[in-house]
Amino acid sequence: VTGTPPVGPDVSASAQASVALVNAGISLVKTVALDGANPACGATSTITVAPGAVVAYCYTVTNTGDVTLISHSLTDDQLGEIFAARAFTLAPGQSISNIELGVPATATINAETTNVATWIAQTADLSGVRAASTATNAEMLRVVTVQATATATVQIDPNLLPPTALDESNEPARMQHIYLPLLER
Repeated sequence: VTGTPPVGPDVSASAQASVALVNAGISLVKTVALDGANPACGATSTITVAPGAVVAYCYTVTNTGDVTLISHSLTDDQLGEIFAARAFTLAPGQSISNIELGVPATATINAETTNVATWIAQTADLSGVRAASTATNAEMLRVVTVQATATATVQIDPNLLPPTALDESNEPARMQHIYLPLLER
């Protein structure tokens, strides 16, 4: 930049900035299995269970970007917050699950349930952005947030529901009282 002051010679100054581009990304897979199953992370995102069954959800995140992730939060629209702002590093290409983190997520199922999980991860790259001038060298903090969602469905097996009494038209019977005589011996 060059400027001409009202008095004296022209003045000039220069500055440089270099910015490293960051490609942050994650993918999330959510599976469900009966609680206590081995392995703990099921192989499917849909299962059919009897009413009252306890199921375990497994959320596995993979760092698909090119920068290490350092802060993680996981929520489920049916179970709520699984964990928030949990500090651990997840390098590019690495995966980890809530089970490996020691944070199980279970639910008792009494009706068909489809729930959506959201994993949010952040990265701070202290060396990626630099501002330089003739007087100072400063490093600036840059935070990138990435998010992924996944769903799982638990269905109720209709063959395992309690029987329902039907009336003459094959509709569920209304509650009726039956009076039986008391027999003496």
